[in-house]
Amino acid sequence: MEWCDQTSALKILFSLLKHLSQSLSKSSAHPQFHVPYFKKIVAAVLLAPPFGEVKHGQRAVVRKHDGRLDAEVRDLFLGTWLNVYDDVRWFFLRDAEYVLYLASLIHAHAEAIRHLERLYHPSQ
Repeated sequence: MEWCDQTSALKILFSLLKHLSQSLSKSSAHPQFHVPYFKKIVAAVLLAPPFGEVKHGQRAVVRKHDGRLDAEVRDLFLGTWLNVYDDVRWFFLRDAEYVLYLASLIHAHAEAIRHLERLYHPSQ
């Protein structure tokens, strides 16, 4: 996926966030921010998970990207949303800690499994 596709995807994600938040706000007397959806954007920006596609009929994921976001995408996120809107900045800073904490747990869990596998299969 080229960076222009990534920037377009980010713009679409934020457009959807706006509409989801407006929908929540209509059902409430107060402005709302769609936090669960925004947390997914935060995770994508911070952790940059690899792109992939699911093989038809299988659960395995084939990775087709090295997992890095292009600098243009990060600049777009910073310049268009994070540095402009106070609510986006506030929710990002609040949710970034949680997202990074979960990522560290997942990494620690995977590392523990690798160590156990080495104990069981010492020749590897």
